[in-house]
Amino acid sequence: TWQLGDLGYVIHYAHRLPDAFREFPHVIYQPMTYSDEEFSLFFGHCLALQNYTLIIDEVDRFARPRHYVTDNLREIVNRGRRQGIGLIANSRRPASTHMDLRSNADYVVTFHLHETRDVDYVSEWIGVDEVAPNPLKELRGHESILWSANTGEWIKQQKCPT
Repeated sequence: TWQLGDLGYVIHYAHRLPDAFREFPHVIYQPMTYSDEEFSLFFGHCLALQNYTLIIDEVDRFARPRHYVTDNLREIVNRGRRQGIGLIANSRRPASTHMDLRSNADYVVTFHLHETRDVDYVSEWIGVDEVAPNPLKELRGHESILWSANTGEWIKQQKCPT
């Protein structure tokens, strides 16, 4: 919250999204309230737009294992690509996200995880659960693992040079 203003035009109210989207190339929504009604309105506006990439920070807050905070987000996750909606989502708790995100992911990038439930969940998901030692547990610093759902292959990525 309040940390991305240098990356685009910041709005704080969902009803401002359509106008901001038409006027600015990068729009950041930082809500003033965290009500389900506000998120339903925001994701409803997102669903009405097309040909853009939606990035959701801490998606586990909006797409929990058994439900979404709004049906509009469920529609974006499951049918958004038909409208040209790309989705990038991150979570500190991948085991606490909805299975639809997992089944619709083309790529997964994971950094070091230390919570056992999350390590087990992601390890099984990307197929490193039977590799010894588990590469997820071996990640350091800014290293990551990139997994492709299309090929089922994963690679360890090193820290980007500065």
